[in-house]
Amino acid sequence: CFHPPFLLPLAKPLNVEKAMPVSKPYQKPKELPIKLKLVREDYTGKSTIGRLYYDANSDSKFSPDEFLCYTLELSYRNNETGKSSIPAGRYNVSPRESGRFGKHLILEGTGKRSYILFHAGNYPNHTTGCILPGETKGKDSVGNSRKALRRILDKVKGKIGFEITSSN
Repeated sequence: CFHPPFLLPLAKPLNVEKAMPVSKPYQKPKELPIKLKLVREDYTGKSTIGRLYYDANSDSKFSPDEFLCYTLELSYRNNETGKSSIPAGRYNVSPRESGRFGKHLILEGTGKRSYILFHAGNYPNHTTGCILPGETKGKDSVGNSRKALRRILDKVKGKIGFEITSSN
């Protein structure tokens, strides 16, 4: 998702030369041990439904009893900003809070994509690339998203490793 940060009005003109940071090449963050794993399972033209697991034992084995919730993402469309889910792979995720979404998670290491979040929502039109958690699933939907998000936030207290895979 693209969620631009809130900008405050400036009291005086900005010196652009001093304000423009020097662009650095993208550097993938250090990989942390995987604690969350998303397994993508059901694909339609509009969405991808998956299952999210939490490794409570830190044994890198994600058993069915460690199931947290279902997830809904957009269908994969070549990682196109605002129209696609992110590619399968390893990322870091950490808690974050904003005025728009309240408490949620943000992914790091998404390359050209930024502000990829875990936030509440139920349908594909509630996301522009973020991951929506839910307690129930339907065709192109998840239900009880806020409750599922709270369950995730209860587990994730700091930055952890996150992996997305496919069951196909």
